[in-house]
Amino acid sequence: MKTTSRRLRSFRAIPILFLLILALAGCTPQDPATRAGKSSLIEKAAPDFTLRDLKGSQVSLSDFRGQPVVLNFWATWCMPCRAEIPSLEVLHTKYKDQGLVVIGVNVETDYMKVKRFAEPRMSYTVLLDGGTQAQGYDIVGIPCTYYIDRKGIIRHRSVGFAPGDEVLIEQEIKKLLVDAD
Repeated sequence: MKTTSRRLRSFRAIPILFLLILALAGCTPQDPATRAGKSSLIEKAAPDFTLRDLKGSQVSLSDFRGQPVVLNFWATWCMPCRAEIPSLEVLHTKYKDQGLVVIGVNVETDYMKVKRFAEPRMSYTVLLDGGTQAQGYDIVGIPCTYYIDRKGIIRHRSVGFAPGDEVLIEQEIKKLLVDAD
């Protein structure tokens, strides 16, 4: 009986070990060219979509035409995503009066989990996707962020987040704001 109990505990540890390895390895590709933003969507119109926000309202990307948009795909379980959210929050607050819109598209399906995580941390728009839009946006890892100009054209994509990337995010935001004038 003790042997069976030990085996069961060993099997239970496997998923925990797998999740730990994923968390340590990150959620993003390590190839620098992929992280740097290579995508067939650059310089093309951002695919429109309609998703629900945390209040249950329908929100379309096209609702923000005329405003520069930072479109960030993320998940609550992704450690680089969690690390990036405070930077996005700061930049949202800093540039929203200049018309910047930050949209966090969560790729999970557990609405209540996402809501509990997002509400105290994120004042910008959070949309619930469940992975449907991620397919149309050439997502190779998360966090994945698209920088969309006022005309709805994708100008840049970044994949992943590491310490110091907040400077790069702000540079891309400034480009959107300058190009928009």
